Amino acid sequence: MNHRLMYYIICLVMFIIGEACAGMNASALVMHCHECHGLLVDYRGNRVGYDAATKKVYQEIRYGRYTFENYNEDYPYYYIDVGNPDEGLYQFIIVSTYTQPYSVGIGAYDQLGNDVRTTIFGILSRGEEQRVEILYSPHTYDTTTIRKIMDAVILEKELKSALKHKMISGGQSGKKLRKFMSQAAKAIKQDKSEIAVANIQQFIEILEQDKVRLHKEGMQEPPFAMPDDFATDEQLAKRAEWIRYMEWKDKYISPVDILISDAKLVLENMQITK
Repeated sequence: MNHRLMYYIICLVMFIIGEACAGMNASALVMHCHECHGLLVDYRGNRVGYDAATKKVYQEIRYGRYTFENYNEDYPYYYIDVGNPDEGLYQFIIVSTYTQPYSVGIGAYDQLGNDVRTTIFGILSRGEEQRVEILYSPHTYDTTTIRKIMDAVILEKELKSALKHKMISGGQSGKKLRKFMSQAAKAIKQDKSEIAVANIQQFIEILEQDKVRLHKEGMQEPPFAMPDDFATDEQLAKRAEWIRYMEWKDKYISPVDILISDAKLVLENMQITK
């Protein structure tokens, strides 16, 4: 079954559960981790999830649990939920279990069920980590913020993983991406932000060009909507065509989109820290 389609189904289930908890006047934090482990750490250092350093599962945070699910035996994922979490800063550590793009759905609910939701995608080699900051508030007068920690060092690591495992095309395009990313990282170390920005912008431009080329050479989006029902042979055929397209897009377009998104996040963070 198409993983992205299944991912949306599981996210829907996850958020329905979160809504139910919130409906009982219980604030909550929930995370759904696909192709990765997760570890949530509160400001006291208490943990819930899998700690790669100790290779152990912890459930130290009050009302926190870490579980494994396998939806329809086709979509394994790890699930963290914390009922009535304390206000404050949380670190969420993503640990890749496979060398392929991962996805994490995060939902934060206040005392009345108002929610902040986001989905985080990334590219890591097996065992590598990505950090996310969650500044959580259970109060209706405040808003929880969720921020993926991204800088040039992490982006360069993502690029190397994507090229090494052929998630994106190599050749001349790959050489240019490596060059601009290396020059950007070097410029940042030397505090030459204008040079770094220019190189990251070139990096994004190459990826955008690759994306256009992939769409021209690869599959085209079906000229019809995904059927809501699968009762007839025609509807089943249309559904099958959409699934083939989404699988192609997951394999060839999604890694490029992740790198473009993260490169833009690096530029954004550079503007914030000026």
